[in-house]
Amino acid sequence: YASHTHAITYTTAEPLKDFQGSELEFKVSPVYAEGGGRGRPAVVKVCFEFLNKTMTPSERVALWCRNSEKFREHYKRLKEWKITDENIVKYAKVLGEKGINKLFYHFTEKNKSSKPIAEREKYCNWYICFQGEKVLKEE
Repeated sequence: YASHTHAITYTTAEPLKDFQGSELEFKVSPVYAEGGGRGRPAVVKVCFEFLNKTMTPSERVALWCRNSEKFREHYKRLKEWKITDENIVKYAKVLGEKGINKLFYHFTEKNKSSKPIAEREKYCNWYICFQGEKVLKEE
């Protein structure tokens, strides 16, 4: 790379984008040498600072909603089925968009059946945990 700024920018751009909104979101800042001579101070090291150290599930969901229109739509539908923020944070990325759509389909079909969902909060939270754990075991 032509300069240390380019090296830091180009090597961290993709991870910064990939981890945005997750528990691994971070920022990068160069640490410069003290004292000096002529010219710009030399970069001695690079500091990586994690941003989401103490985010609650509600705060994390709010961040995801701000960053993604698609997630915002899914979130509204998940809340209609009374799924908690804790389960959404834990299993939404694991299940992915297809998995979440399968959940909605399952809930709708279950409600149309002869034995509909009696307690939405209890059943739907159990089912998202069941499906999420199933996907995690397969990986």
